[in-house]
Amino acid sequence: MSPIGRVFIIVNMVLAAVFVGYSAFYLHNVDSYKTQLTQERAAHEATRTEMQGQIDTLTSDLNKARNELQTKNIQLQERQAQIESATQDNADLKNRLGSLENNMKGANASLSTLSTTIENQNKRVKEMTDNYLAANKERQDALSAKQDAEDRLALAERNLGTAQETIAANRKEIFNQAQDLRRQKVMLDAGMAKFPGFADVIRNAVPAISAKVAAVNASLGTVTISTGEANAKVKKGYRFSFYDSKTYKGDGIVIDVADKSATVRLTEPVEGTTIVPGDQASTRLGG
Repeated sequence: MSPIGRVFIIVNMVLAAVFVGYSAFYLHNVDSYKTQLTQERAAHEATRTEMQGQIDTLTSDLNKARNELQTKNIQLQERQAQIESATQDNADLKNRLGSLENNMKGANASLSTLSTTIENQNKRVKEMTDNYLAANKERQDALSAKQDAEDRLALAERNLGTAQETIAANRKEIFNQAQDLRRQKVMLDAGMAKFPGFADVIRNAVPAISAKVAAVNASLGTVTISTGEANAKVKKGYRFSFYDSKTYKGDGIVIDVADKSATVRLTEPVEGTTIVPGDQASTRLGG
């Protein structure tokens, strides 16, 4: 064989070896890529399954939240209806309290018309005084009961959640107060008709006490007065008048007595005036 033929044979063998090596490398890489593709598909399928589970869970939570929101809206509407009913009942109660105040003013006006001829009835003074004290005690009890009803009304307005129960209790108390006021008026009218000098007894039943305004709570409608040494004479139910050097500012009733001070609930404030610390307070205005 010629040298050229031998060279061709060697070249062919080298090329064949190269082709076989490349084919083996290619087949190995194809199997590796196929395995990797299968693994990635499985991983993607697992991820898709997990995401679908999360979506189902979120959808369930969303539906529950929607149902709870609908329930809350229904409860809110029911609550609003209860509040409107309680507000109407409060308005009715205020109107009844206004009627009570008018009746009390009428009783006070009747007392102011009593005659001053008590000295002609000296033999009956003790009996008349006892009758007056009993009537006055009932009147003071009625005033205290009325004030308590007003306090409960203020509390009911701040706590409308329990307004229905408070309003029912106040209605009962108002009815009892109205009964007491009617009985008091009958007794007072009888006293005025029988004893012309009843007014002086009324005026002198409460001792003359002077005090100063220490603090004012406008939201509660109360005034704290400093009574000093006269504190021992102050009792619940006593009426104080408030004024400064030029202006009368209204009346109130003592609802609590402490050490050298007392708390007064304003019952007849004068429109256009303001009670401030330093104002004067007295059980006998001008007396």
